[in-house]
Amino acid sequence: MKISIINGSPKGKKSASQMIINSMRDSFARIDDANSQGKLEICEMIVNKDKPQCEISDIFDSDALVLVFPLYVDGIPGHLLGFLAELEASSEKFTRADGKPIKVYAVSNCGFYEGEQANVALDIVRNWSNKLGLCYCGGIGIGGGGALQAFENMKAGRGPRAPIDNKLSSLVDSIISGKSLEKNTYISIGMPRGLYKFGSHSGWRRSIKANGLKPKDLNRQL
Repeated sequence: MKISIINGSPKGKKSASQMIINSMRDSFARIDDANSQGKLEICEMIVNKDKPQCEISDIFDSDALVLVFPLYVDGIPGHLLGFLAELEASSEKFTRADGKPIKVYAVSNCGFYEGEQANVALDIVRNWSNKLGLCYCGGIGIGGGGALQAFENMKAGRGPRAPIDNKLSSLVDSIISGKSLEKNTYISIGMPRGLYKFGSHSGWRRSIKANGLKPKDLNRQL
């Protein structure tokens, strides 16, 4: 089984999207070959200035395509949208030996606490898949993505990242079995909304101070 995973974050490997992919990769690794109907071939690609780890041609004969990306203005980042347009221009190359359409899954993480904020972005992926005759199998909207990397070194499935890791593990099971999610699902990082908001505000205040500014400078016209 061949699975192509695309990291659509401009931050590349230093992103929350990559952390999500790493969590999924660990779940794939835990699955026995017997359950996966043969050896898994995982192809990862970063869509930005970094050199991709596989060629675009590797995507066209995949069994599943997984798009992982941050939410930008309630939609898909422009560079990733351009990449999808590039794939659309070569849509005739999407082929599988069994003649069945490639299954498409999506994971969007956002700075908002509520994962539901990613619903429009997931609908964009659904519409793109339908236009190309691919099989959209559902997606996950992750809220609280701004805090994910703070828990990068925490053991998977523990602490605030537990709800997200568990949801990603379930997604991996669906990908391996070739099943569609019943519907797009949404999850938030495992901490109270107020605590997440406090941490977020502390973060941008530190950034302002590090750049020699004050919070009131944000309202200043340049």
